[in-house]
Amino acid sequence: MPGYFTRFVLRCVALIRQPRATLIEFGGRPPPWPIPLREHLLLLIAMQTPTVVLLLAPADASLTTYLFFGILVVVALTLQAFISTGVLFLLCRLLGGRGTFDSGFVLYVMSATPGALISFLSLVLTLLIHPTAQIGFLAPLVTLISLGHGLLGIAALIFSFVLIYIGAEVVLQVPKRNQVIFIGLWIFIVVVITLLMLESIPSAGITLG
Repeated sequence: MPGYFTRFVLRCVALIRQPRATLIEFGGRPPPWPIPLREHLLLLIAMQTPTVVLLLAPADASLTTYLFFGILVVVALTLQAFISTGVLFLLCRLLGGRGTFDSGFVLYVMSATPGALISFLSLVLTLLIHPTAQIGFLAPLVTLISLGHGLLGIAALIFSFVLIYIGAEVVLQVPKRNQVIFIGLWIFIVVVITLLMLESIPSAGITLG
């Protein structure tokens, strides 16, 4: 039987290659939410946290401040997962779906995967590029890589919305006639939740200082 990390990698690859089939496999008969939390979401949070901390923490911050920001980010991402799952479940029921909280949790975790992967890639590229950024002849390459990463981020966001759109039908069993309304409401709510999360983390950091 594949190990913990191997199972995670295989799920990510399957999700990218065959999104519909993967959503049906893992969300058609969803396990209780603690299982995808342990098997998938914790790794996504671990991949995202360093990048978010580096973006939000002051450049001259102490180790204590970095640790504090790290804890805040982990808490915020965990809260976001449960709040978003609740929203998916509520929208599902309002629009005639038959999904459960567990199926909503699986769908959210799957939809969060592309963004987490790009976030981790961003961290790796930052660590690799930063030492060469001051070398003149490499500057165009650094700019090109940064542009490519930005485009990948946009692609990951679009892909996550595509996963929600597909999952509305195959995981949450929302009637096809309501799928467009479902994804429209979801995009609006995601924007609001994300802005609130980004607002709360720096504010807490300023309070600490």
